[in-house]
Amino acid sequence: MWSSRAFYYGLGVATPYLFRQLRPLAKAVFKGGLVAAGHAQKLLAEARENIQDIAAEASEEVVTRAETVTATVVTAEAAHAPAT
Repeated sequence: MWSSRAFYYGLGVATPYLFRQLRPLAKAVFKGGLVAAGHAQKLLAEARENIQDIAAEASEEVVTRAETVTATVVTAEAAHAPAT
């Protein structure tokens, strides 16, 4: 019983000292987290932009390919159509 009281009393006395000593460490960890979050946001924005560019290019290629195929089919049909 006595040892637990002594522990909590010692903890109560040491806590303010420990918090003063650990404050710079906690602040540095928090600042590091903010910097990392900023970098992550930049990377995500760049990735989003790259994905949008790739999607736009792919969509353009699909439309171009569809137009080419349609023109080829129309030309082939016209070449094989019976003369009237």
